[in-house]
Amino acid sequence: MDGRQIKEMLNQRALEVCELLLPGGKAEKNNYVIGDIHRTPGDSFKIGISGEKCGIFHDFADSSVKGNNLLELWCQVKGISFRDALRQAKEFLGVRDDPWQRMEGKRLVGRLQQSGPKRLEDELKPVVEVSPVWRWLTEIRKIGAETIRKYRIGEAFIQKGQRHCVVFPFFDPAGNLVRMKFRDINDKGYMFLHPKTADASAYKHGAPLHLFGIQGVTDKTGIVVITEGEIDALSFAECGYPAVSVPIGAQPHDTNDKCSHDAWIEADYDWLEAFVTIYLAMDGDEAGRQAARLLIPRLGRERVMVVDYPAGCKDGNECMVKGLGIDSLIEHAHDLDPEELKKPSHFREEVWERFYPVAGVEPGDDLPWSTTSDPDSLPFPFMFRESEVTVWHGYNGHGKTIALDHCLIHFATRGRRSCVASLEMPASMTLQNIIRQGIGRGKPATRAEFDQAMDWLDKYLWVYDFVGSADSRKVIECWEYAAKKYGIHHFVMDSLMKLQDVSNIDLDAQKGLMNRLNDFAKKYKVHVHLVAHSKKPDAKHPKEKNWPGELDISGSSDLPNGAWNVICMWRNENKQNDRDRIYQELRNSRLASDKRVELEAELQEIDQRNDAMFIVQKQRTNGVFPLHRQLWFDGGREGSWQFGTERLFRVVTYIGGDPPETVDPESARPGM
Repeated sequence: MDGRQIKEMLNQRALEVCELLLPGGKAEKNNYVIGDIHRTPGDSFKIGISGEKCGIFHDFADSSVKGNNLLELWCQVKGISFRDALRQAKEFLGVRDDPWQRMEGKRLVGRLQQSGPKRLEDELKPVVEVSPVWRWLTEIRKIGAETIRKYRIGEAFIQKGQRHCVVFPFFDPAGNLVRMKFRDINDKGYMFLHPKTADASAYKHGAPLHLFGIQGVTDKTGIVVITEGEIDALSFAECGYPAVSVPIGAQPHDTNDKCSHDAWIEADYDWLEAFVTIYLAMDGDEAGRQAARLLIPRLGRERVMVVDYPAGCKDGNECMVKGLGIDSLIEHAHDLDPEELKKPSHFREEVWERFYPVAGVEPGDDLPWSTTSDPDSLPFPFMFRESEVTVWHGYNGHGKTIALDHCLIHFATRGRRSCVASLEMPASMTLQNIIRQGIGRGKPATRAEFDQAMDWLDKYLWVYDFVGSADSRKVIECWEYAAKKYGIHHFVMDSLMKLQDVSNIDLDAQKGLMNRLNDFAKKYKVHVHLVAHSKKPDAKHPKEKNWPGELDISGSSDLPNGAWNVICMWRNENKQNDRDRIYQELRNSRLASDKRVELEAELQEIDQRNDAMFIVQKQRTNGVFPLHRQLWFDGGREGSWQFGTERLFRVVTYIGGDPPETVDPESARPGM
């Protein structure tokens, strides 16, 4: 456990800690009161034992005795180092740091130290006070003599004295010199490592990367500053803050299997563990900000405070040289919550608009049959919203694709663009069906009308031209291009069974597909329509009488669970079966007249029944389900293949001339 975690555990037992360290005091409200840190009777020394100020202590008779947590109190009462206090506090709390509980830091002394007659440390020459390097550090960089000596900064004159280099030594937590970095004081671009520590093979043999400045951090406090450069670490140290620097600069780039800062984090993990608060002071450029975001979760987000530099300064040394105040930087440091972690007020306007949509209009795209001709009926409470995935399902031949195509034509009249991956039929057949629905008739009367329809579709429809078993990732990759370039709003994958990488029995693959579709919808703020099939009905629930439920989708339960909406299309097969039966009987020339009248009356009753049902079985946004809408279908070879909400509904001409008169769907057999 790190210092912050131990501090929090001590806070939970604050009174017990105070009685252990300073027996003879007493609890008064939120404080433990005693005379002073030497256990003298009295009430001038107060330690917070509950509430927001738990652990904060102050001697009102001696302003030099103060601190921010119980670990600091432990140090001051017992007169021991912070690390010793941390160790004793762990023993008090019963905390054991077994190898399986935390990452073990490397404590290796390099083979470099023992090879050859000359030790590496013998080559570290301290800065001479009259040298150019000394003047550069003290006069230009404003680093004081005490800090220079504390951090054991060295110097070197190379190329026959033409180059004056400052030498930054890197020590491991055990005090071994493992690395030396040279930098020309007049040429920042001239920088190199000591040959004995620069060879990559050397690191394999025990010279891991370490933070610069470990040797300069005295063990008396629970805070440390981590900077991006050695001079910045010296600048914070000059202002009284223990500071170290990352050994490799920002290096913000990361991969899935490797972090660019892994080596030094692993090597110095134990050393860093003792600190309650880490101030991360990376440079104020984009590389520094990216590196900070990468390091924060590794160092422990709950104990990291981010230092921001004022305008015109990109690092700590520049602030100090300009006299802008390091103290102010530390005072105004802040934590950095994960990007995903937000307060409710962040969503203030979004939540308000859910209660009161802009201009009173619900967001999203409505259905072609959301309203009816009855002026007293309410609109069907369902919308296709951005960033959502809808699963369409139903038995074979029950109108899923036809209804979805009808929606796409309707969306186009609202200026919404769609892309269809119709993997079960050729693109020409898909377009034929959509044109039929668009013009409101079985086929265009002229070539000019056909060309007009095709030109109109070019504005609103794109086709993923592939028939057969497709790779879902390739389809989505194509969709991403289309979303970015053409601003498409609706994407259709028809159907699930035609995806070669998502078999019907591979439940994990189906879950992965739903995750990818949801990620895609959210990233590009689009709506995805996935067409799936329903399981075969059993004898107790024949498809002529029962539509399939949400959990009857063929495949994994992750399909309906991962969807925002689930829609079922169900065709009233009994209606057509009954019509066929009656027509068969009416063809009998020997049929009695009274029987014929009876059959024709029955036929009129059958014709009043709906052809299909549009059923919303899940709607995560509004939570209003199940919903049903009875539909009639204008089928047949000459029909529009549109759905309507009444038996005699008015076909809509989406493309071209005036809408035709109302149609009688019973004039042709519904063919979905």
